[in-house]
Amino acid sequence: MSARTWHGVIGGYTHRLYILHFLLVIACPHTTCCMMRIFRLYHEVQKQDYGNDDDDTIITEKLNKLSTEFPEHIRMQMVNGQRVIALCTPLMRRVHEFWPRSAEMMFMDSSGNFDREQYRVFALLSQSYVGGLPLGIIITATESGDALSTGLKLLLELIDPKKAFYGNGQPNIVMTDNSAAEQKALGTVFPGVKLLLCTFHILQAIWRYILNGKNSVPNNERSEVYLKFKKMVELRTEMNKAYKVLIDTTNNPKIKEYATDLFKQKEDWAFCYRKDDILRGSNTNNISEATMRILKEKIFNRKRSYNIVQLVDFLLTRIDCYYEQRLLDVCAEKDMMMRKRYQMTTNKEKNCRSNHHQCRR
Repeated sequence: MSARTWHGVIGGYTHRLYILHFLLVIACPHTTCCMMRIFRLYHEVQKQDYGNDDDDTIITEKLNKLSTEFPEHIRMQMVNGQRVIALCTPLMRRVHEFWPRSAEMMFMDSSGNFDREQYRVFALLSQSYVGGLPLGIIITATESGDALSTGLKLLLELIDPKKAFYGNGQPNIVMTDNSAAEQKALGTVFPGVKLLLCTFHILQAIWRYILNGKNSVPNNERSEVYLKFKKMVELRTEMNKAYKVLIDTTNNPKIKEYATDLFKQKEDWAFCYRKDDILRGSNTNNISEATMRILKEKIFNRKRSYNIVQLVDFLLTRIDCYYEQRLLDVCAEKDMMMRKRYQMTTNKEKNCRSNHHQCRR
């Protein structure tokens, strides 16, 4: 067996006890250690702690046991026959209570492939020196608006209303990717919040539309059309003029229709409608993308969890340790690049806002 295979097998065990048991098995001279025996041992141990995937009753019992063990950190509810789980660890609660930036802006994004049942994990984040600080996690089987609305409401039940989002009750701004379900759920649970779209996802959607052969954009014109869209997105003044230039110089009716529909949502993606908002240099959802990578590589060690029970268990028990250590590293000046970048962006925005107010006077 190759070293990589052994590493993958050992990495599948979730606790030191399992690794010790595994080492005792392969060290026994009377035991023939084949791959089938190793995997049978793995599944036996996992089923004992996390239940059998085929028996939903046992999975529910295990989740209820976790809910009883962590009553202040987990809420569960069934929506249209699907589980919706909200998590708020002690560190997340402290971020709500003590971090002022949690009231300014929140990032929301989701990812899959965390477990074999393909549950979606939604991370709610706030900006900080260490990147994104978690404000809560929602786990759903689908990305429907009803499931997300229920998850957000369950999350708010776990937080003291007087302390949620630094006492504000809800964030002032939320940035998401181009997901109608997320925007609908956020608008329902947080009335009056300003919803912004990630610039990267908007430009990505535009480029994909241009590349689609059904839209009949010639190869030699695709770059030019894309740059006109990009200029319309990134202009901080006279965005209407850029839109008019795009419409007047394009003969393709599908591009005109797409630009018209996109223009109706201009307040969500255009830079000129963000110049007075406190964004601290964040016009994309990169903080969320980085957090998903942290979860998969640092928390789950680049492996899928056994089932939804182990997924919840890992998120409840491991995520705080990682962020606490990361915060300690920044306080001890071990990781200064993120802090310098954050402070540089903050100073730039302060200068821009002061110049803007002076011009208005």
